[in-house]
Amino acid sequence: MNRKLMCVFVILLSTVFLVGCSAPPDQTVSKFLDALKTTNATEMAKYVQKEDTTVLESEFKWDTPEDEEMARTLFGKISYEMAKPAISKDTATVSVDVTCLDMPRILSDAISKAFPMAIASAFSDEDDTQIQAMFEQMLENAIKDPNAPMTTVKTTLNLKKTDGKWLIVFDEKSSNEFLNAITGNLGKAFGE
Repeated sequence: MNRKLMCVFVILLSTVFLVGCSAPPDQTVSKFLDALKTTNATEMAKYVQKEDTTVLESEFKWDTPEDEEMARTLFGKISYEMAKPAISKDTATVSVDVTCLDMPRILSDAISKAFPMAIASAFSDEDDTQIQAMFEQMLENAIKDPNAPMTTVKTTLNLKKTDGKWLIVFDEKSSNEFLNAITGNLGKAFGE
């Protein structure tokens, strides 16, 4: 076999080997969720189809450093377990059990504690901003509580192989389902 033909053969074989060795879909999901736990939108975007990255960038921008810290606390408490991916040619689904703060329960508890103060404030000369600040502090304390109630929500992430790499695909339904999963079904609690 001549040297030129041998080089072409090695290049073709290497290409086939490298394409066949792309990271599996569950590894993409794992890296995405790990980036979520640190609220790193830039890192998360590496594992999502390009057209879906603008949503991530807009959702993970914070008005204040305090908001960013609260998000890091909220998402930092997430843990997850994944099922084996279901792969069909260039598409895959990965079922994930997400354990996170039970936000409906936390909000309900904070509202029930703040309600009497709000009623009292309505019949006094107190400024509503003070009640709002107290409610926000109660909510922050509840989220940071190491014994805060947790829940596990099942969600499924869809992936598509693009340029030899598995990327998560978000449509409206899967995006809402995922958002519900990472907030302990907060959207469903409000009928969304």
